[in-house]
Amino acid sequence: MEDTPTNRRKRSVKEKSTLPLVSRAGINQLTFRILLTGPENVIPALARQVKKCIIETHNIKDVVVHYSVSLNKEIALNLRETGLHGVVLCADASKSTTIPSIQETLKYLDFDLISTSLFIVNLVQPSLSVFSSVADGIEKLSIAYNTPIINIVFEHEESVKFGLDRVCTAALRRARFIYGFEHPNLNEFDFLQLCDSSS
Repeated sequence: MEDTPTNRRKRSVKEKSTLPLVSRAGINQLTFRILLTGPENVIPALARQVKKCIIETHNIKDVVVHYSVSLNKEIALNLRETGLHGVVLCADASKSTTIPSIQETLKYLDFDLISTSLFIVNLVQPSLSVFSSVADGIEKLSIAYNTPIINIVFEHEESVKFGLDRVCTAALRRARFIYGFEHPNLNEFDFLQLCDSSS
């Protein structure tokens, strides 16, 4: 096929239609599943904090936190079976690789998942170099998907904890994993019994 703009567009549409899209996980699932993507030097630590928050703050034991620099086809194929309850994009304006990683992740996500369960965490790190194009890209992404940006200072433990706690709580609420947003198969009696047994 000749390499013309029209043919390139056709190839792009065809490739997009064959991508394994990860959908929003059903509210009847009892395991909370969340994906974190971001710079490889900080993402494992952030993933640990997210898991700690969900388990300790919200007392949800069945949780799976997936994390990677960006979502690729292999990971998307694995996640497609169960879906995700939340996606956290960690952005760092001091790294020029941030926007390509985010774009790679977004192309594997179903629009319903993006529009309801996407969160943006901006890593504020003391740095001499900030790529204005990355900062602009993060802001445009926030506007495009009507998603607020949560800023955290990675070197400050309380800032990380506070920011990720907000993200986790919002993600759990949207997925109906905390009281008042519970699974349809759990009624009020189940929650009262749970509270009584834990006290």
